[in-house]
Amino acid sequence: MVKGINVKAPTPLWMKEKLRRCGIRSIDAVVDVTNYVLLELGQPMHAFDKDRIEGGIVVRMAKEGETLVLLDGTEAKLNADTLVIADHNKALAMGGIFGGEHSGVNDETQNVLLECAFFSPLSITGRARRHGLHTDASHRYERGVDPALQHKAMERATRLLIDICGGEAGPVIDISNEATLPKRATITLRRSKLDRLIGHHIADEQVTDILRRLGCEVTEGKDEWQAVAPSWRFDMEIEEDLVEEVARVYGYNNIPDEPVQASLIMGTHREADLSLKRVKTLLNDKGYQEVITYSFVDPKVQQMIHPGVEALLLPSPISVEMSAMRLSLWTGLLATVVYNQNRQQNRVRIFESGLRFVPDTQAPLGIRQDLMLAGVICGNRYEEHWNLAKETVDFYDLKGDLESVLDLTGKLNEVEFRAEANAALHPGNPQRFI
Repeated sequence: MVKGINVKAPTPLWMKEKLRRCGIRSIDAVVDVTNYVLLELGQPMHAFDKDRIEGGIVVRMAKEGETLVLLDGTEAKLNADTLVIADHNKALAMGGIFGGEHSGVNDETQNVLLECAFFSPLSITGRARRHGLHTDASHRYERGVDPALQHKAMERATRLLIDICGGEAGPVIDISNEATLPKRATITLRRSKLDRLIGHHIADEQVTDILRRLGCEVTEGKDEWQAVAPSWRFDMEIEEDLVEEVARVYGYNNIPDEPVQASLIMGTHREADLSLKRVKTLLNDKGYQEVITYSFVDPKVQQMIHPGVEALLLPSPISVEMSAMRLSLWTGLLATVVYNQNRQQNRVRIFESGLRFVPDTQAPLGIRQDLMLAGVICGNRYEEHWNLAKETVDFYDLKGDLESVLDLTGKLNEVEFRAEANAALHPGNPQRFI
């Protein structure tokens, strides 16, 4: 606390200019000092008018529905998960985000209470955006603040405030709980990991020197280092962070470029094997277009295509129309045909390759996944042309295209087509080949 200040004292020109160059408008000496300390040390602070605080001051969670008039005059309705700085009667500020109008410094202020705190990033994250706020304080608290910086920031702000506004320093109230502060973990950096990730050997003495220059407490071991990161480097948590810092300080330009050496082994592939890419190319040449549909389908439509066959139902589907796993590719293909026909695209030639999901107690996890290829044609046999009659495609068009695919295997003469009933197709046309 600083007593008996002259709040109307002008901010020094050097401080105004530094704030201006950082994009911050000068307001008054007290606010300018807190903003300057924020830029200089990275520690957010807030100044309260001590005479407007009733009773003691506490840090607590807001009461559901509690309101606070902010410094910009807007009223914020607080949620129960929002931290507030409060006196015995009401909230004074949103902790780590924005101050309140009632307890803010004004032209009549004589006694100032400086608040300098460490807030966990998780306790601040998202709260400012919820109220449409984005302040320098919330920006820094959300990304992390040095938990050992508060004493230094308080001393710096008090010194500046007394030098500019006069007054005298009052008592300092220091409340901390070591059990809740972030722990400085010991990180092990292995020589093997360092060399492997950098691809270059850096002398042990140089690695130790770099880590100590970064502020780490270093203990050397056999082919490893035990490092404790300084409090201001809360971004150093794992071994890879230390590797990155060593490489950065050592200098990326000092790491020589070495070509990667690898032994290439050609994969075994028989000429008789038919690749899916080759099949797709053939279908594209025949005028088909590949489509990709969802594996989630409408169970009612699927039951019409595969009556009596149980499908795998999703416990939390996106929608009712996408609550079952497909038993075949037909459901998605037919939906695509309907979509095109509803938009006056009657000539459709499409195909899809993908997995179907069939419940099977003998399969891993009780579900069998089969890679399938399916196609659909409808409409005119040829694209619209003034010299060609409009002929509708029939069963033999699709049969011919299927034979072209089977011919790629070189075993078309071993394939036999047989009639078979299928509830989803015309009674006279269904076929299967074996």
